Order: sequence, then structure tokens, then C-alpha cells
Amino acid sequence: MAATSSTKKAAKLAGRNSGRTVQFQGGSVFPIALLLVIVFGVASIVYARQTIPGAGDGAPVTPISEYYDVAYGINICGDWVTISDGDAELNANGRIDYASYRETGVYQYGESVATVHPYAAELADVSLDLSSLLDVHGITIADDALTFPADQLDGAVYTEGETTCDIDGVETDADLSVVVWESADDMSSGNRYISKMGEIPLDADGLVIAVAFVPRGDAVAKPASVGVMRSLNEVSEPAVDAAETTEAPESPDSTDTTVAESTSE
Repeated sequence: MAATSSTKKAAKLAGRNSGRTVQFQGGSVFPIALLLVIVFGVASIVYARQTIPGAGDGAPVTPISEYYDVAYGINICGDWVTISDGDAELNANGRIDYASYRETGVYQYGESVATVHPYAAELADVSLDLSSLLDVHGITIADDALTFPADQLDGAVYTEGETTCDIDGVETDADLSVVVWESADDMSSGNRYISKMGEIPLDADGLVIAVAFVPRGDAVAKPASVGVMRSLNEVSEPAVDAAETTEAPESPDSTDTTVAESTSE
């Protein structure tokens, strides 16, 4: 059968297009430019993600002059234990220089009173929490155990389910918990924590913290260090010049008034 006119035209067009490839208008410049845009775009996204500041990265956001005082204590089986400052030497201000301050922003200011510097903690990129405070003395806390270093309580370890308290000659099961009061004047029973205790934040001035390993259900009072914290922060009224008080004679029982040393760091 003879091929029709339309069949011949189709075959002719197919022959002309055979071996040809699709080309972008303008040659190879456009596809290369498009490829470069994609490559640089992906690279920019990767770089941006890697350089986004994380928590603690970059310059601290808290003023260097800001600090908090925290009163704390450790109660073992109903008795408050004494935490030793060790054999560290005193600096020119009569305080102990703790190497951990440069790593945590926390140092011992007075007996069982710690001073917390958010600026230093942000600079070191660490969290200010109870673990940071206890680490000053090498003490570690877990959900079920409180561990002391060799130079504190002879390295004792108090573990729930293993360590008991001798209460009037009776071995009694004890639990580990932490009680936090917002201030020394907080008259409540405080907030009690039984897990993730090391993560309790030190984020306010005047906090009072009691770490307690005591018989189950026993109440925990504030540590005596609340009085130390108060005395450190008290500032007496300045002395009045005697030359300006001629209207009344000076009492023979009067004493000089002095201003307490500022706790500003």
C-alpha cells in the first residue's frame, strides 16, 4: 500500500530531528549560572545553621556586676553537717580562691553561703544550678544518692535503699530530697524536689536550699546559714558627724557606727 501524504511528512520530520539534543537558550551559560546559585545557596544555609549562637555562646548577656547570694546546708539523718573549705589559701580579700569559679561562676562567700555570678557562668557556657554549687566542694547529687569526696565526711555515700538512718537505735529508711525557699523570710515549708535535683536553677538572690537525706516523711527546716547570709548583706546606717549634732549631748553609752563591707563583687 502506498504511503499517504501525512505519513510521509511525519517520517520526514522525524528524520530531521534525529540526533538533536535540547539546548537552553543562550548556550551553556544559563545552566552553569543556575548550578552555581544552587550550590552557593546550600552552602549559605549550612554555614548559617552552624554559626547560630547557642545557649551561652558569645558575650554574656547578664551584667558583670549582677550576682546572687544563696544560703544552703546539708542535713544527714536530722543533723546538719559541716562542709569543709579544705586547705585552699585565702586571697587578698580574705576569701578562698576556688578554681571552680572560673568554670561555674559559683564560689563560697561565707560559711554555707555561696555567691553566684551569672556573667561568669555564661562566659564559661555552663548552667547555674545546684550541681554547680555542690561541685565547689566536690559533692555530687543524683536522684537517689549523695556522694562526698574523700576530704568531706570521709567520702561517705548516702544511697536510697541502701543507707539507713539510726533514729533512737532503730535503722530507718531514708530518702534524698532538696527543699528550696525563695528567701530567708519565706515562712512556707518550701518546695521539695525528689528528682533532677542537680538541675535546680540558682536564678534568684536570697535563695535558701536544704539538701536532705532524712527518714521518709520528715520535715526539713531551713539551714542555719540563713543567718550568715543576712549578716553578710546587712548594711548599717552611716555614722553621723558629731559636729552636726550639737542640739543633743552625746550619750555616754553611744558607740561608733560602722558600715559593713559591701558584698558587691
